[in-house]
Amino acid sequence: QPPAERGGPEMAPTSPPVQACAFPDWQPSIVRQRSSGSTQATCSPGGRDADEECPGAILHREIPPECWCVTASDLRALRREVRQAVREGRIVPTARDAFDPADEEVGPNFYTVVEQYVKAATARSGASWALERHPGGLECDLFITHAWVEGIY
Repeated sequence: QPPAERGGPEMAPTSPPVQACAFPDWQPSIVRQRSSGSTQATCSPGGRDADEECPGAILHREIPPECWCVTASDLRALRREVRQAVREGRIVPTARDAFDPADEEVGPNFYTVVEQYVKAATARSGASWALERHPGGLECDLFITHAWVEGIY
């Protein structure tokens, strides 16, 4: 029975931690499961409160969403990094995305890139890929959307 239905707190600890913090003196402390099913990682630096948030969570709270942006150069770099990861076998086809690793035109879809590359690249800080690249935020002057099932190349 979920904690909220038992009359307990909204969040209950779960394990294992899903991310580590970017700063060496911060250590993963606890992952809390919200009654909604989402998780929240908290980290504690030496001598601080165990409920203090990871740097990425702080960035996401302090930087407004309209500044969670990347540049065209960032996207070109991501494409190069993904191509390299595919060549090295760090991004591989799945049942959901049977892309051809030899194909240089389409590439893996965004589900695969996020699951196999972006999550690993941002795990230490807990920040989004955009705030990982621009921790102070970046004003957005153009919005581009994409379908997650299309290839990244």
